[in-house]
Amino acid sequence: NIPILVGGAALTEKFTYLNIFPSYNNLVIYAKDAMSGLDIVNDLNNVKNKEKLLNNVDKKIEHFKTNLIPHTPKVITKSRDLVKKSIKELDTIPQPPDLKIHNIVLPTEEVWALINPTMLYNRHLGYRGNFTNDLKNNVGKAVNLFENVTKVKAILKDNQSIESKVVYKFFNSKSDNNDLIIYDSNTKNEISRFIFGRQTDKDLLCLSDYVHSTSSVKDDYVCMFVCTYGPNIRELAEKYQQKGEFLTSHIIQSLALETAEASAEYIHKKIRDMWGINDSFDITNQDIFKAKYTGKRYSFGYPACPRLEDQKILWDLLNPDKHINVELTEEYMMDPEGSVSAIVFHHSEAKYFNLDNEAIEKLNFIIK
Repeated sequence: NIPILVGGAALTEKFTYLNIFPSYNNLVIYAKDAMSGLDIVNDLNNVKNKEKLLNNVDKKIEHFKTNLIPHTPKVITKSRDLVKKSIKELDTIPQPPDLKIHNIVLPTEEVWALINPTMLYNRHLGYRGNFTNDLKNNVGKAVNLFENVTKVKAILKDNQSIESKVVYKFFNSKSDNNDLIIYDSNTKNEISRFIFGRQTDKDLLCLSDYVHSTSSVKDDYVCMFVCTYGPNIRELAEKYQQKGEFLTSHIIQSLALETAEASAEYIHKKIRDMWGINDSFDITNQDIFKAKYTGKRYSFGYPACPRLEDQKILWDLLNPDKHINVELTEEYMMDPEGSVSAIVFHHSEAKYFNLDNEAIEKLNFIIK
C-alpha cells in the first residue's frame, strides 16, 4: 500500500512507466532528482495536487505506450562473434609504478575542490539557475545555499572519523575478444575475467578493445579502484533530521555523495599521473567534469558495462570491505552509498559509449 518513487542515473522515465509501474500493485512515480521527489511527496499529501499528479502519470504512461516501437526479438546464440576491432593497439604502453594494492586517505579540501557544483547545487539541492554565476554575482539565494553547505562542511571536518578513502591497484591485463583477462602480477596466471558486451551497431565498441590482445607479446595494464566518503553519514544525517534540521540533513547526504564522486576524479587524476599521462596544462574543472583527458574510467551498472554483478569480480580483486570498509550488498550495491568503484583504461581512444539492447541481450545470454 506504499507508493514508490524511483530515479537515478541508470533509470529513465520511460522504463519506469513501461516496466516498473505494471509490476507493482500500487503507485510508482519517476523522480528525476531528490528535490523533485520531495515535490512529489508533497503533492501526494495534498488532495487537489494528488489528483493532478495522478492524471499526469496516466498521460505519460499512455504517451509511452502509444509511441512504443514493437520489438522483434532476434535469435541469439552463445557463439562469440569475432569482430574486427576499430581500436588500434598502442605501440607504447604506459607503465604503472607497481602492481601492489594501495589504500590511502585523500586530502578533503583538495577533493572538495573537484566537486561539480551543478551536480551538488542543482541536481541534489534543487537550485534553479546557474549557481556558479549567481554566486559570483552575490545573488541572495545562491549565497545563502553556499553558506549552508559551508556550515555542513565544517560539521563534517570536525568529525575526524569521516574521511575520503580509496583502495586501488594496477593489474596486468589483456583482451580475449570481448573478455578482459586479469593476471597475477607474479605468476602471470589468469586470476579473473570480465565478460563485456560489444555494440552491434555504431562503432562495435567493447571495453576489452582498450588493452592489447592475448596474441600480443606486450604487457598491458588496467587500474581498478573503490573510493568512499564516510563512515556513518546516514547516522549523522538522521541525527539532524530528528532535530528538525532537514536542510542540514539533506546537505550532509548530498555532499557525501558528491564528495565520493570528487574522490573518484581525484584518484583518477593521480592514476593518470602515475601512468605518466599528462593532462593539458590549462585543464579546468569543467574540462575534468566532461572527461576531457586521456583515458577513461567505467563503473559497473552504467551504459558501457551495465552488469552490476561484475562488481563482485572487482571486490574479489581489491577487497574494499577489508581496506576501506565498503561492503557489497546482495544486489551488488555499495554500502556506504557515498562510494564509487571503477575500472580505468589508459588508451588514448577510450571514450564513453552505450551498449544497444541487442548487445545487452546477447551479453546476458552468453553469461547465463
